[in-house]
Amino acid sequence: MNRQKPLTVISGFSENGKRELMKSYQENRQNHVKIIRFHPKAMKLTLNGEDPFPVTSFIGEAIHHVEATTEEDLMSLLAKEHQNRSTDEILLDVSPFSSIDSLLEQFTSDRRWFIASHVHVLDAKAFWFSYFSEHEIITADQDFTQTLGEALILQLELADTLCLYHQDGLSSERLGELTAFLRVLQPRALLCDLHEAIQRCQKGHTTFDKNGYASLYVEQRNLVASRQHVKVIHNYGVDTFFYQSSQPVGIHQLERFFEHLPNDIFRMKGRCYNPQTGELHSISQVGAHIQVDTTTTDLMENRDVQTELLFIGFELDRDALSRLLHECLQPNHDRIAFG
Repeated sequence: MNRQKPLTVISGFSENGKRELMKSYQENRQNHVKIIRFHPKAMKLTLNGEDPFPVTSFIGEAIHHVEATTEEDLMSLLAKEHQNRSTDEILLDVSPFSSIDSLLEQFTSDRRWFIASHVHVLDAKAFWFSYFSEHEIITADQDFTQTLGEALILQLELADTLCLYHQDGLSSERLGELTAFLRVLQPRALLCDLHEAIQRCQKGHTTFDKNGYASLYVEQRNLVASRQHVKVIHNYGVDTFFYQSSQPVGIHQLERFFEHLPNDIFRMKGRCYNPQTGELHSISQVGAHIQVDTTTTDLMENRDVQTELLFIGFELDRDALSRLLHECLQPNHDRIAFG
């Protein structure tokens, strides 16, 4: 039986940063590294004419030996390279248009490979432009749509290493804001510059945790809750707020709350359970876009909590948020909440 081969996943919107990382990685490894680029043809970019984000900053030709345009083609290529005795390891360059969560799920269940790391390369200068971008990624049949910011966050939150590129283009204040925000978004990931990422790859450190994403929300929630009444120094205005209630919210009241969401909230996620309908609403917000997925279940994992929402932003007005969320609680329940 052939041995497992290491697979390093590299995602992000910075083609220049990814290119430099992969080139240095390849040059400093004594074994043979094969670079595969995954750029799904089913995903298309629709441009919003009013959006100032320069999409040319991440659309370019990255270095690679071979390219796959469908998941089926990619899996066939990987199976071929696993049998190829001249290939010792794989660098997989995942385009910003990819559904990386489904890829990682397949990789972790395939015993032929072990994921050495998932490195997400961030262009420090372009981060906020892409995060709040109104450009959209859609599938060919238009049954799936997400903004560039939503795609960026999904890739970022799945990564175990966040590599910052173009840091020199920011003031210390702007860089401090960005790094403080990233540390709350992904508290378990290593945050480093390009040089540190290259050194880490050269040493062959394995950092990927296949169960990491599943527990990320719980870790974020616990981290924010522990800091709720503690003043965090050097946070550059980045603020967090965790709201919990033993009572359910009315989904229509919550929708109205979303319509008037304060601009200083950059990221929100949470879960709201309605015991009367048995519906669990999982909520994710990036910038101006909010997604609510509804499933049917018996209970949330915590019997004493029906509603919990995690907010990340700048200098949040916690009292105002608490008042607005209290008003969303179902009127036929006692209003018991802690925030």
